[in-house]
Amino acid sequence: MKQEEVQEKLIMYQLLQKHLEELRNQGFILERKYLELEATRQAVNDIKSAGATRNEAIIPLGSGFFAYGKLADSSRMLVDVGADVLVNKNIADSESAIEEKKKDIERVVQQLQAEMNGVVQQINAIGMVLEKALQEMQGKQP
Repeated sequence: MKQEEVQEKLIMYQLLQKHLEELRNQGFILERKYLELEATRQAVNDIKSAGATRNEAIIPLGSGFFAYGKLADSSRMLVDVGADVLVNKNIADSESAIEEKKKDIERVVQQLQAEMNGVVQQINAIGMVLEKALQEMQGKQP
């Protein structure tokens, strides 16, 4: 194998490794989002089970700050449907929206996993070619 071909393969190997790392980071982000949805689902269940008997709530303000408040209506909530658009939904519809978002994440994770598997196969194939080229180069040296 020519020196230029080895360099091309090495560059491709490095690019694929970088791409794999980016895919893994996307996977971590999706995992955190999925866990956030699970926590949201639990919070909605807590509100549903408390119903009208208890309307107190802890309201997240951000950066670890919370406020005490009262729920004006525990049977409805605002749901972000995308592009920062909020829609008023009842509890059942909110639960459905959460489950739909979770399924969307699961589908994306499956696609991401398939892409990662393909990248790993490419990395392994190029790695074997590079290893063989290195052995050939070492065999030619005196």
